[in-house]
Amino acid sequence: MMRKLTTLILLTCCLFINLTSMASDNGQEVTNLSNIKVTWLERTASQWCHGQANQEKNGHPINLAEIGINEQTLLNGINCVAGDFDGNGYLDFLLFGEYIDKPPVVAHPKHYMVLMYDKHLIIRKLIQAKYGLNHPLLYTARADVGEFGEPATKNDGFYEPGEGGTTYIFLYNKKTERFDISEFGSEYH
Repeated sequence: MMRKLTTLILLTCCLFINLTSMASDNGQEVTNLSNIKVTWLERTASQWCHGQANQEKNGHPINLAEIGINEQTLLNGINCVAGDFDGNGYLDFLLFGEYIDKPPVVAHPKHYMVLMYDKHLIIRKLIQAKYGLNHPLLYTARADVGEFGEPATKNDGFYEPGEGGTTYIFLYNKKTERFDISEFGSEYH
C-alpha cells in the first residue's frame, strides 16, 4: 500500500511543473508577479491557471464574466495559455471558458480574454472574438521558421492546432495592440 502511494506521489510530481519564472526558446527570462499561478500539464501540453486576476493599472477590477467564468472558477483553476505575449519580460495570460471539445458539449463564450502584465499590474486587457479556438496552446518564441512556414518570433503567442486542417497562430502586434492571426496547414493538410 505504501509503495503504491509513493509511486502515485512521484508520478503526480512529474506531471506538474509550477511556473513562477521561465525562459522562452529565445532565452529571455520571463517573470510572473501576478496573483495567477501556472502549472504545466506535460501529459496534454496544456497549462492550468489558478489564483486571482490583479486589478488593472487604472484600478478597475477584471470582469471575468465577459468570457463565461467567475472569480471562484479562476481560484479553483482553469485551462489557460501563459507566455510573454508583448515581450516585456512579464508573464501574460490567455483566459477562456471550457474547451469546446470537453464533454459535455455546452454553450461556450464567444470571446477570450488576454491579461497583459507589467510587474504585478495589468497594463492591457484584450477581449477578442473567438476565432478558431477550441483548445489553444502556447506558441513559444523561436528564432527559426517552422516546418510548415510558421513564423519566427521574438515573443510568445498562442495557437490552435489544426489536427489535419488549418493551424491558427496568434501573435501580438504592438502597433495595433491586437493579435495578428496567421493560418498554416498542419502535417496532414
